[in-house]
Amino acid sequence: MTEGKSIVRNNKNLEVKQANAVTLFIAANTSYKDGDYAGLCEEQIQNAISLDYENLRARHIADHRRLFERVNIDLGGEKETQKPTDVRLSAVRTGASDPNLHALFFQYGPYLLIAGSRYIKISISLCGPRRQTDHSIQDAIPRVRI
Repeated sequence: MTEGKSIVRNNKNLEVKQANAVTLFIAANTSYKDGDYAGLCEEQIQNAISLDYENLRARHIADHRRLFERVNIDLGGEKETQKPTDVRLSAVRTGASDPNLHALFFQYGPYLLIAGSRYIKISISLCGPRRQTDHSIQDAIPRVRI
């Protein structure tokens, strides 16, 4: 959906021209439980499109907040929150203290679980294989099994 001029499809690309805003709807399903995953995606997108943006956003926030606000952690370290995350990660890797960054990653776990497990019957795991790069968040933040 656009506010403004138009969206043009070019093969596998979308070209947005002279739009003030763009709302992109994405649905993802697998054939694990339902062979018609493409039809299910289409149905979900049509249901989302039938709502105006403000209503859709409000419903999403209310649904997510109901689960997400069940836990909160405050480890202090508010002054570091004004810095970009990559700067904070670099500092932690070199031994700096940033308790609030640890709290942020603690909250990221439930966020991923909520986002990844809504309305499906497949278990979600946050304990995937370790990345073998120098830029891995896992190298800076202690791992927490959920």
